[in-house]
Amino acid sequence: MLHHIPNASFVLGEMGRVTRAGGYALVREPITSMGDWRRPRAGLTVHERGLPIELFEGMVDRAGFDVVRRRYCMLGPLQKVLTRVMHRPFNSGLATRLDWFGCAMMVWNRSYHATTPVQKLRPGSVYLVLCKR
Repeated sequence: MLHHIPNASFVLGEMGRVTRAGGYALVREPITSMGDWRRPRAGLTVHERGLPIELFEGMVDRAGFDVVRRRYCMLGPLQKVLTRVMHRPFNSGLATRLDWFGCAMMVWNRSYHATTPVQKLRPGSVYLVLCKR
């Protein structure tokens, strides 16, 4: 939900403020660009954008959370193929494991703006398990 909000760092700070010490938060956020804001983007809200992983994890730290677990997910090309083949691919254990494996293999390729075909083979989101300090 943070990628829809223009002041995501404030909202994450509020999450940190209201979470007890030792409490957990589960967050999945896009970590890639969602296109050019200068033009209308079909299917996206006005402020919708991914958060670069370094920026996002800095916001998490400033909000008082430690990252307990980090998993990358939503490998772009695989997601498109699975969506065509299966009605709801991420309700399938097999599809989820394929996505996890593909993202684990391509985690080195975390470019925010994809400008080449190789850069499009990247995890699109990160899933974090956070614990309040």
